[in-house]
Amino acid sequence: MYEADGVDVSSTGVKCREDWRVVDRIDFDSSNGWRIDNYSKRLSIVVEKEFLGKRCLYVGGATNRRDTAWCAKSPRFSIPKGIGRCRVQMKVYSDRMLSAAKEPLSDISCERWQNAVCWYNGSGERIGAGPFTYFTAGEGRFADAVSELTVPPDAVAGALRFGFDSPNVGPGEKVAFADVAIAVPPDCRRHVRRASFVSEMREGGEISWCADAPRGTSVRLQWRGADNPKKLSALPFRGPDGTERTAYSGSFRADAPYVQYRAILSSDGCSTPVLKSVAVGKRIDSDWLHAIDDAPPEVWRAMDSPTQDRSPRLAFLVRDESCVDWGSVRISVDGEEATERFVRDGDILRERQPRSAPYSEGIHRVKIAASDCRGNSVVSQKIFYVGKAPDVPGCTLREDGMTLVDGKPFFPIGLYGMCAREFNGNSLDKAFADIKAAGFNFAQTYGKPYADEFLGSAQKYGIKLWVAWRKPDSNFMDKGRGFPQVLAWYLGDDTSEHATPQEVRDRHDNVTALDPHRLTCQADVLSPHWQVSRYARYVTATDVFMPEIYPVREQKGHPSDVTCVADTVFEMKRIKRDMAQFGDGKVRSCWPILQWFKGWGNWHHFPSREQLFATSFAAIVHGANGITWYTYGGFYDKKRKKSNEGVTSTPERWRDICDLAGWLRELSPVLLSGSCEQPSAAEVLSGPKKDACGEIPVTALLRRHGGKAYLIAVNAAHEKVRARFRLANVGSQAEVQREGRSVLCPQGVLEDDFAPFGVHVYCINERD
Repeated sequence: MYEADGVDVSSTGVKCREDWRVVDRIDFDSSNGWRIDNYSKRLSIVVEKEFLGKRCLYVGGATNRRDTAWCAKSPRFSIPKGIGRCRVQMKVYSDRMLSAAKEPLSDISCERWQNAVCWYNGSGERIGAGPFTYFTAGEGRFADAVSELTVPPDAVAGALRFGFDSPNVGPGEKVAFADVAIAVPPDCRRHVRRASFVSEMREGGEISWCADAPRGTSVRLQWRGADNPKKLSALPFRGPDGTERTAYSGSFRADAPYVQYRAILSSDGCSTPVLKSVAVGKRIDSDWLHAIDDAPPEVWRAMDSPTQDRSPRLAFLVRDESCVDWGSVRISVDGEEATERFVRDGDILRERQPRSAPYSEGIHRVKIAASDCRGNSVVSQKIFYVGKAPDVPGCTLREDGMTLVDGKPFFPIGLYGMCAREFNGNSLDKAFADIKAAGFNFAQTYGKPYADEFLGSAQKYGIKLWVAWRKPDSNFMDKGRGFPQVLAWYLGDDTSEHATPQEVRDRHDNVTALDPHRLTCQADVLSPHWQVSRYARYVTATDVFMPEIYPVREQKGHPSDVTCVADTVFEMKRIKRDMAQFGDGKVRSCWPILQWFKGWGNWHHFPSREQLFATSFAAIVHGANGITWYTYGGFYDKKRKKSNEGVTSTPERWRDICDLAGWLRELSPVLLSGSCEQPSAAEVLSGPKKDACGEIPVTALLRRHGGKAYLIAVNAAHEKVRARFRLANVGSQAEVQREGRSVLCPQGVLEDDFAPFGVHVYCINERD
């Protein structure tokens, strides 16, 4: 959505924004009272700038591309005491997409480059601070931005701090803020009379829309089209008479290679229309909350590899959130220009005919450069392989995301960082023997994954591996590619910090071009405090995601000791949403990495045994198809003068993780049994009704296996809870695993007490 003016966007659609009452405005007529902070004075920051007909706060003037950061704090504005909430309404200009304030402020003084609002009481004392968020699509025009704020009860004034550290403001780029107003809810609900927005660029075709429009309201569309996407933004929109004076009230055809529409919503003040979706050809726009194209096209291999055909017809898929600028595409094969050999077939670029000279056996390289209609560009490096595929077990994913090895279900129970240490007598053989005996079946190392002792020990004890892969080096080609214990190729660690989504896609395409029988996986850091998920743009890049869920931070007594299980549930739910929203219809799996360590930055204490079990079972309840823990070993960090400690750091910690791994090994046939109808949510009979993230504290997963029903239940609250479950087709008594007790279950009604972070696994005979 671009050039938004007066719209309110939600998951249900787009409507005319409520017309709130303006109580104060931010003055740009004078720099008096403004406080400017300009990192290394690399930018020009002007409060009284005239720009595009508006007096504004203007940021620009960069002379070269380097790190920039800035902020500007406004004079104070007035706010009615006790109002509860208000809005910051403004016009924002940017040449690039801006999404501000992704995290809560922990310290407004040290996070000075982040947008913030400061609140003051009648005595002028600061009584609160927090982020204010806004979003602009970077269309190079002023557009609406609205941020709703919670106002402290005693606040009578506030001040806004504009600023950001990222993205950098480069030469010729500008950011400006104008028409900034503070508004409060009206006494009676009213909507603005007119609202509009401009769509993403699309390929031309029939345009139709779905909307609810009460009497006296309407939704109408205009369009513009061009044969070159770079010309589109300079053209006017038009209606049925070919001018901007009219707009379409029904479906119409937009005959041009590249098109945009402008949606115009009209209200009668009391009622508003709601635009639910717009179809442009085969594309349907409905997710206006997220669908801003600031990413380059995706490039995928669309041909078989490995292949024993020495004259294959090369093919690659290029797709984009808006549309591809097909004139920008350039292809070279083994270093030779080859663009003219390819023809477009929808989203596929395919050779007109195979190359006349056969390819030699081995690896061949393809370079594909492409841009979308927004100018977002990418260079993709692909390979294909002429030769035989390795003779290794086939690793695939079942419909529910569970792993299959040669068609047999497998539940990974893994450890990061396997190594020879004092704990195992500096013997990898003993290390693998120990984890096998404990119940683990999956392992990784940050050492030498192709060392004979590592591979030999894994094979001896039947431990599957996930192995780092970046390129087809000799170790991979000579050892890894044909090694039967590899379950997955590990394409990224802290992925978004080190690789773009396309780089990870290329790794997936390229390793599977050489070894099509194994899965791919990547890991990344998550936090419930981040508004934007790091995983979202990487969903399609690998078969498996390994979220780094390390929720127990800082010293003992830190709030994370209370929120850790709820945070785990939150992240697992968000991963599931990301897969649904940003996926491509293919089955994907999740093998979360849970915390059983301290050190490595801000993790200053080990989780408790209760936290270990609760976070691990919570991850399984909420969709884990396997599980791993960080980390096997530890080391002394000389630079920070502190120890990083893993699962083998004490006998007690090793015992706890072995108890958990052994239990999960026993439960693996149950977990692998497949999905079944789930019971309704638990009823909380006593204790807190919500966990730290505002959700039901006790959640559960039901599985049916071998004539028995298994209910795995976890309490995410740091308090005692009594909960009730209602189960169908079960007997009247439930055995509670590993607790030496049973619970009555009359007519399928099971009630039980949960300790703080309590975990219960119930086993109940099924009833015919």
